[in-house]
Amino acid sequence: MVHKLGYGNWDELKTAFRTSPLFRFDWFVKSQITQELARRCDTLIRLVERENQCLKLEHSDRGVNWAAFHPTLPLIVSGPSDCQVKIWRMNDMCLYKVVHLLVSF
Repeated sequence: MVHKLGYGNWDELKTAFRTSPLFRFDWFVKSQITQELARRCDTLIRLVERENQCLKLEHSDRGVNWAAFHPTLPLIVSGPSDCQVKIWRMNDMCLYKVVHLLVSF
């Protein structure tokens, strides 16, 4: 939703979370104060930027396709298009684990 509302519009983001059907039953997100939503979004954006920088250093043309917070643990999960899921520790932004997915089409 940040991509639609713009970075820094945290009050509008909180209102969008409360009215969106996607978060209808997500009481954790709905109960967060504006500053906590801002901190979580900023952390997620910094992580994606950091992973994209690492991919550029590896001379890779792929980028991060998605990222998400773990609902209870201080972890962020991200995934580029190379079937590697990366798990990051949120408190120090260090890579915790890389999981390689086997995909067949």
